[in-house]
Amino acid sequence: MSSPGSGAGGARVFVAPSFRQRWSDARRDHERLRSATPIDSSGATCMTEPSSPTPQNSNVRLMAVAVGVGILAVILVNVYVSREREGRREREITIYRLNRSLSIGDKLKARDVDAFVIPRTYAQAFGNAVTDEPGVDKERRTVRNWLGKRLIQPAPQNSVLTYSLFSETGSAAGQLMPKKGFRLVALPVKSRTLVGALKPGAYVDIEAPFRTGGTVPRVMPVLEFVEVLALGTRTVNDEAEATSRRRSRQFRTITIQVRPWEATYLSMIEKLAAGDFELHLRNPDDPEYPKIKSPSINREVLNILSKAVGGRLPGPALVEP
Repeated sequence: MSSPGSGAGGARVFVAPSFRQRWSDARRDHERLRSATPIDSSGATCMTEPSSPTPQNSNVRLMAVAVGVGILAVILVNVYVSREREGRREREITIYRLNRSLSIGDKLKARDVDAFVIPRTYAQAFGNAVTDEPGVDKERRTVRNWLGKRLIQPAPQNSVLTYSLFSETGSAAGQLMPKKGFRLVALPVKSRTLVGALKPGAYVDIEAPFRTGGTVPRVMPVLEFVEVLALGTRTVNDEAEATSRRRSRQFRTITIQVRPWEATYLSMIEKLAAGDFELHLRNPDDPEYPKIKSPSINREVLNILSKAVGGRLPGPALVEP
């Protein structure tokens, strides 16, 4: 009997696999497929999970989150610092101290002063100090506006810079107080005759018209080189300041400081004069008296006043400095 794989003459003959062999091959293929594909408890084929993100993608996301948190932190810190700065400004004021001694007639320079901050609770003790604190008259209360001004009294090193070094009133506008032995008087003036540069601290000559028998009043000098301490009741018109930043010209009086009898004579001259007082602006570096040769009231005006009242004037006829 020949073998299953051979025929006559030694030729190989194909023999179909038996049913058992085919079943065995199919079962083996089925087991191989099951081992490759997960199957849940119900027999259904499970879907494979997507691959997890790579470490590089995770680092990029973490970096973006960190940058966002950093930007937010910077914004919050800036807001906090800004609020603290504003609060500190409300609790403090800046005043100035001389870093060298100055004599009468010296001009104040920026290098002569150092700024330092004090608590607002002590501001009253330095009420006469020059400060950048906004006040009734902002320009008088700003140190830049005093640079180049001449001192009228000596100031030792380390002393506080005060208004009294420049003005005998020793006070800022809105808080005018006369020097001991002096008086503050308000004189009516013509606004249209005033030059645009006139402001508190300016120096002027004061003249007035008098009727002396001619066809027109005679304009005569009354006082020379007088410091203007205030214009009207206010130096700056608040409404104009808020809109156009222009200085108000709608004032009718100026305030000056004089000796007691001069105040009385000026009141009499005001009633005698044929019109309001007129002002001529002076250079503060030119303290001369070319017309009346005296820092007091013009003697000729006092003579006219004496004749008008019908006799000798009360008090001294001429007030010497």
